[in-house]
Amino acid sequence: MMNEKVRELLNQQINKEFYSAYLYLGFSNYFRARGLDGFANWYMIQAQEERDHAMLFLKYLQMCGEKVELGAIDKPDKKFNGLMDPLKAGLEHEKYVTSLINDIYGAAYDVKDFRTMQFLDWFVKEQLEEELKTKGIDELYLELRSVDPVAAERIHPNNKVRVLRALEVYRATGKTITEQAELSHLVESDIEPLYIGVTYDDREKLYDRINKRVDIMVQNGLVDEAKNVFSKDVSKTAFNSIGCKEIKPYLDGESTLDDCIEKLKLSTRRYAKRQLTWFRRNEKINWVYPDILNEKLYNDIDTLVNLYLAGDDIGEKTQK
Repeated sequence: MMNEKVRELLNQQINKEFYSAYLYLGFSNYFRARGLDGFANWYMIQAQEERDHAMLFLKYLQMCGEKVELGAIDKPDKKFNGLMDPLKAGLEHEKYVTSLINDIYGAAYDVKDFRTMQFLDWFVKEQLEEELKTKGIDELYLELRSVDPVAAERIHPNNKVRVLRALEVYRATGKTITEQAELSHLVESDIEPLYIGVTYDDREKLYDRINKRVDIMVQNGLVDEAKNVFSKDVSKTAFNSIGCKEIKPYLDGESTLDDCIEKLKLSTRRYAKRQLTWFRRNEKINWVYPDILNEKLYNDIDTLVNLYLAGDDIGEKTQK
């Protein structure tokens, strides 16, 4: 059952989001009456986004089996003396709505309502992405330096993903990502995890499956997906991900598709090799091999899990 305060704040947010839509419709009408159709259309889109937000909160409460309470929506009473007034009022209102989202997140955080926190993550990310477009990464990085200088020292100013993530954690929880890391080390876990790793004893069989998987990905539209990625303003991480960077020469007319596919297979095989090298360092992993006594695979995993649940000291066991 949802915490009463969290439920109340979520219901209030439905009302606030609908009010935001009303407010932005008023801005749209103001600019339309003055022949500024560009501004009018932009605020019309903003109004639709706020209505969509309200419905997300409503549906989330319904999904959780909680009661939805719809209150009366206030009439916007903004009066403007000049064209800049709606823009300034809109910015202040966005800050207000952001503070409301952060309040709900904080309330959920206090009672360990992780489902609601996960639901709200989207809104926090959206707000930061909008600020990135309007303010730019330099201003957001300065904000990070002011609230979490330790994290800012570790993160490059141009690393948009990590800068936004650090700010997201701070805005949502009120604690910096550095504080979160320090707190996580104060309490030692009394849980000893069970590690199970699945790989092939015959490396050639693994590579053959990788090659087949790449062929299936291409058949299922990988080239179109890569084209879609490069058509958008996304992070360098997405551009450099396996499956995108290998296809780009084909999209640019610099290489054949067959050559790009072969390079993708090679990159994926090398990545798999690096993964195995990394995981082999963990001596607690219990390795199982589908290409050895395949019919016993699930029985072996089941045995490991049952021994773990019984509290036995498993040690490093393998199927071989």
